[in-house]
Amino acid sequence: MPPTLFVSNDDSLAEQIQRAFPSVRVVKTLNTTNCDVMVDPSRVAGAHTIFVSGNDAAAKAEVHEILSTWFGWKDIIDLGDITTACGTESLLPCGFGSTAPLAMRTSISKWSDEPREA
Repeated sequence: MPPTLFVSNDDSLAEQIQRAFPSVRVVKTLNTTNCDVMVDPSRVAGAHTIFVSGNDAAAKAEVHEILSTWFGWKDIIDLGDITTACGTESLLPCGFGSTAPLAMRTSISKWSDEPREA
């Protein structure tokens, strides 16, 4: 006690999945966003930012489409490759002000036999 994350600081579960399964298209987004807000960001007043991380541009484009079209996220920031999936939460309070509580990520994995883009 208190509870801690089993993966944190210098690694992320998304990075571990990507290393274990290099051909899998892994995109990380929404991981600490409440499930009600995740699918309807308008439930909380104001502008909100959500981040995506991943190595496959096409997979990130698909996730961007889901976030914007299905869920209603307007400000989606691509942080870059999968290594940006860890440690972002610690940057949010100083970098994103009032949007910080909603600007988090979760693992969304897209399984595919297609090769990743470099």
